[in-house]
Amino acid sequence: VVPEFESVFPHLQTLSTIRRLLKKISGSSSTQLQSDDDSVYAGQELLHMLQCDSSNNKDDEKAIIGRFLSNPKPIAFQARDDGFRQKIYANPNVMLHGKEAGLTMPLMKEILELSDDLRISELHAMALYAKASESDTRQWLERHLASISSSGEGKSESNKLGNNVAKAARELYFLEKSSGLTSLLLL
Repeated sequence: VVPEFESVFPHLQTLSTIRRLLKKISGSSSTQLQSDDDSVYAGQELLHMLQCDSSNNKDDEKAIIGRFLSNPKPIAFQARDDGFRQKIYANPNVMLHGKEAGLTMPLMKEILELSDDLRISELHAMALYAKASESDTRQWLERHLASISSSGEGKSESNKLGNNVAKAARELYFLEKSSGLTSLLLL
């Protein structure tokens, strides 16, 4: 069973939540009661995300920043799992989003190369590849890469992903990893 992207790579979703909450807080107007309530609730949600008491928030998905701060873990590189690779070659069917999906040999080769290059588990590489294979994800990623381009000239040739899912998966991986630190910087 291929895990959902957000369960393996939670930092992009966390960054999006933090930006949304900060926007609510900074956009509140003292003349609008509803806005003030939204601002208070957004502030409370941000505080909840920052809670570091691991006994209270061990399984609490909202306290992700607090868990990250109270128990920082370095990036752990995964060794190849040759046993898993043999199984997947023997039976190239996986469960993806609750449905059985077959992996072709070229697709399997790209996913295993991604796993080797990024030193992540084969299942995590499958989740990453599945997310990057979505056309709206690649389009969003292109826009994001263009917006942070150092040239300031908008979309450059190096930011174009098109149908290159493997390149999009690599970009998505590094963006996701940096999003954890970006979240901390925003707070």
